[in-house]
Amino acid sequence: MITYVDRSLLGTFRTFAKVEELSPDAFEYFSALMLEDLGYENVRVSPKHGDYKADGGIDLYANHNGNLVVGQCKHHSIRSGRNGFMKFEYVQALGGAMLRAKSPEGVFVSTLTFSKTSQEYAAAVNMLLLGPDEINAFVEKHAEKLQEESGNTYDIHGDSSKSVMHKLFPIICVVFVVVAIAYWL
Repeated sequence: MITYVDRSLLGTFRTFAKVEELSPDAFEYFSALMLEDLGYENVRVSPKHGDYKADGGIDLYANHNGNLVVGQCKHHSIRSGRNGFMKFEYVQALGGAMLRAKSPEGVFVSTLTFSKTSQEYAAAVNMLLLGPDEINAFVEKHAEKLQEESGNTYDIHGDSSKSVMHKLFPIICVVFVVVAIAYWL
């Protein structure tokens, strides 16, 4: 089971565009959910210390087939000027973190595509690369699960016809009015 993650978060990730809107911290939790879905166990997000995260290049820890696995998450918009590719240096840095942690396996999750050089390096050091295609597959799989479980219809390429915000708006309005009245009393 994932520590510090509420599985109900999956309901908010219905499109890749929504995943791109996540904060870097939220993307780490999303990545942890992906690893759990892939069969990794004891998935943990590296803790933050105030505003600083001294993780040594490791955002995720997990166990897989009896081995320690370390992971890195990079959340960049395609519009970030990186031409849609994750920098090879980041992939290589996770390889170094794997050595320091004595981890025989690594996982790199990114909203950007991995270059051929990154793919070859990852294969050589036993690192799984999860990019936009894998993220899309995960989102689509869980959008379908949500539809089956709740009976709601979700458009995985757009907004939900029964979004969480749509359902919560009346409650938020009532809370706002109550707080405003309490303030004026």
